Amino acid sequence: MKNYKNFLKLFFVVLVAGTLITVGVYMLFAKRPTESESEKRKLTEKPKISFVSLLTGKYFSDLQAYYDDTVPGREDYKEISANMLSRMKGLPLGGLVIYNPVIIKATEEPDDPEDEGTFIPRQITTPVPFEDEDPTFKPTDVPEATDYITENPTDAPEGTQTPDPAYTEPAGTATPVPTATATLVPSPTPTKVPATPTPEKTPQQGGEPAIVEYPKDGAILYGDRGMELYGGSKNAMKRYVAALEYIKDRCPNVNVYSMTVPLSSMFYLPPSYRSNATEQLNDLNYLEGLFSSGKVKAVRVYDTLKNHVDAGENIYLRTDHHWTHLGAYYAMKKFAEDAGVPFVDISEYSEHTREGYVGSFYSYFGMKELKSKPEPFTYYISPRNVSVNYYDAHNFAKDKDASDKYDAYWLDVNTANSYSIAMGFDNFLTISNTDAGTGRRLLIIKDSFGNPTPSFLFGSFDRIVMIDPRYYTMDVYDLIQSQGITDVLGLANIFDHTSSEFVKLYEYVAQNR
Repeated sequence: MKNYKNFLKLFFVVLVAGTLITVGVYMLFAKRPTESESEKRKLTEKPKISFVSLLTGKYFSDLQAYYDDTVPGREDYKEISANMLSRMKGLPLGGLVIYNPVIIKATEEPDDPEDEGTFIPRQITTPVPFEDEDPTFKPTDVPEATDYITENPTDAPEGTQTPDPAYTEPAGTATPVPTATATLVPSPTPTKVPATPTPEKTPQQGGEPAIVEYPKDGAILYGDRGMELYGGSKNAMKRYVAALEYIKDRCPNVNVYSMTVPLSSMFYLPPSYRSNATEQLNDLNYLEGLFSSGKVKAVRVYDTLKNHVDAGENIYLRTDHHWTHLGAYYAMKKFAEDAGVPFVDISEYSEHTREGYVGSFYSYFGMKELKSKPEPFTYYISPRNVSVNYYDAHNFAKDKDASDKYDAYWLDVNTANSYSIAMGFDNFLTISNTDAGTGRRLLIIKDSFGNPTPSFLFGSFDRIVMIDPRYYTMDVYDLIQSQGITDVLGLANIFDHTSSEFVKLYEYVAQNR
């Protein structure tokens, strides 16, 4: 009997040790993925050894990040995990499923204290122009960058800085003065894939579902449509406005704009849950009202988008938290009107539709119900001549594999990657050179809602530079100077423009921290 117990102990020790060794060997030598389909990004690359990185220990931390981020079979594990946890995370309620149901009042104002964390100093690397362009090129009637970059913005009181006396403001490029409510200009309805309307009938027969207090960062599934629930901070809004105005102070002759995109829940929530949409609209009005100094022009797209949603057009995706490319088109049309630049009508674009798209509400939130309810995904190819170059957002190294591909047609329609088909992944610095001939050059500081926007502005700006503050770590003023930027647009969804975490990234960019 004693020998039998000893045998069992030895057996379990060998079993556990063998399992750990097998898994360890597999994790070390199995092929590691390079891209994440569900997260729409390139995964961490294996670091290169250098004397400095070994001396500082950075190589080992980067190596750990590489192994953590590229676990073999990570996409399969994520899907299995999502399916297992879907019902644990979701709270069924009539025709709705509430995800991440942390009970918090939607109207609660978070404390949102300043986080005085440790910041990594930004690299100051002078960006280079296109390899194939004339290095002496200057945009029409736009001064050298040294004429409009103010090196010490704090030398003068806020709002009193003026450009060099020798500089004459280009006609048509002066910073617009905000007007009251934007006037919607009717536009013809383009050829499009018909929208799949969300049912507005009550989810339960016999009455509306009970009213619940929503989580500020959750999502709901209503019928076959996923939606994010809104919750924002007025403190974060004020900091976002201050960050953009700081950029304007440093570059007084550059036009600076802000565009805050509503979430789909602004328009599609069932009647009993509209309090969240009302809060979102109230905060949007509050945020846009903060740009009262005239330094930054708020481009209001709510009215434009609502008009087209009410007309039954497909402005937001059902299975993804982003807007459709058609929604981005209408928003860019409004921006072009406010910026005073020409705009190419969508009728001149070639329209392409892919079937079977299932987006972020399945891959991020685990809404497995949407796996069997895909939607068509429509995108548009610009008729303009354009070349696009992709650079590493940390050191301006050119990515040869991605260059000259603004139509990333190779992305898989069956994953959330398809949303990025217009301009690729978020973690690039992209520079588009066009034949617009307007003498205007645009920098877009965006979240992922900005990905489809440059392709609709190829006829409006001679050059479009796009950065994502989640990845960009270089000097933005060096970028503005070297690329001859005349216009800057801060563009993100309302969640990001009102959240401390994302706004802090805008502050990092503006202050070069």
